[in-house]
Amino acid sequence: MAKNFVKKGDTITCVAPAGGVIAGQLYLLGALVVVAAITAAAGEEFEGHTKGIWNFTNKTPANTPAFGAKAYLNAAGTEITTTASGNTFIGVFLSSGGGSSGICQVRLNGTAAA
Repeated sequence: MAKNFVKKGDTITCVAPAGGVIAGQLYLLGALVVVAAITAAAGEEFEGHTKGIWNFTNKTPANTPAFGAKAYLNAAGTEITTTASGNTFIGVFLSSGGGSSGICQVRLNGTAAA
């Protein structure tokens, strides 16, 4: 292992933004998308997962993404969508609850947004 290696980066230490974070929820911190490992108040440190396969309940209900379709977090940070324009690429859909369902499964790409 190279002497300048720090860690794999699947989880990173973050500082909770205004409003804090809730365990299991998806957050855009700067250009990085993370899933909070714990609930933390604004300004507190928490571990954020940058990779992995996650179940979410905030898919845009009108979207019915196919397996492998690109997943984006909307500009407000509230919904996962198939719409690229103005949104942040976060990974790919592995499953979806269908039309009116907000349920989806996403594989996070583990990279910062462009």
